[in-house]
Amino acid sequence: MPQMVSQSLWSAAQAAIARGLDFLESAVGPDGAWRCNYYGTFQLEEDRIPPFVAALGVVALQSCPPPQRSGNSLSRSRGCILSHIKFPGIWRWAPHGFEVDSTSVCSLAVGRHSHPWLFFGRNVQPVLSCRDDNGRFLTWMSSFGPFGMPNDDDPIVNANVVTYLGDREETRPVQQWIERLIVEDRVPGSSIWYNPMDLYCSVSRASCIAPPAFETVRLALGNRIREFAPETAYRAAQIISSLDMLADGTNADLIARRAEQLVDMQRADGGWPPTEFLRAPEGSRIYVSEALTAAYCVEALSRLARS
Repeated sequence: MPQMVSQSLWSAAQAAIARGLDFLESAVGPDGAWRCNYYGTFQLEEDRIPPFVAALGVVALQSCPPPQRSGNSLSRSRGCILSHIKFPGIWRWAPHGFEVDSTSVCSLAVGRHSHPWLFFGRNVQPVLSCRDDNGRFLTWMSSFGPFGMPNDDDPIVNANVVTYLGDREETRPVQQWIERLIVEDRVPGSSIWYNPMDLYCSVSRASCIAPPAFETVRLALGNRIREFAPETAYRAAQIISSLDMLADGTNADLIARRAEQLVDMQRADGGWPPTEFLRAPEGSRIYVSEALTAAYCVEALSRLARS
């Protein structure tokens, strides 16, 4: 992150953060639910409230400085996430089965002191048992996932597992696999669920939360992030936050441009145009969330303003 931000951009970022937090207070339900819509063939099919979306938002917001956190919505959101926990500390994306991605991100969002199952690490072994012969974590805690698809080993899911479990013997094969994808520029097309920028952001977060995970790939990762051309506020926010988590201030002008992009794209109601954050295989369903988009933008601007 640059050491200096212009006064005008700093002031604009602070105002955008305040409006964004106000938007989140209204967008997050009284029970802490974060809604998401999914579209099939670009037509709205259903409105859902998976705990995974709230967890992604909480993980983003809890990295903001305390004065810029939306404490009310954070507390409500954690309560909502915990209300969906199942023995021995695992989560699902209803109506589908239990899966490793939700379990890892939800555990990160609520913290190990939030529930005895998490405090005593009761969900670690179920997650560790979901590995293939290459040591990669499978998405679903069953043989088959939804949509008639076999289980898969997704790099972003694996990066989220590393963030939760940390740098340990069982996660090192995963780290090496993901590092090769980044260094050899094989990230595009490696996930059936996510965008390449999602992997860059998840790996950056893992390197920040669970050092020394992904330590050897930080330089190459920074280069990939700088090369990424964002088309939406959501992706621009990921670039800012990822470079901050990598402590990469080599391109202050790029970061400032992305921040100006976020300020310019903010709507009058304090939110931002929602962006796809997840898709079913072959794009059969696309998931978007206004609240999650706002959380990522608030996180990015908070990181910028902090500098």
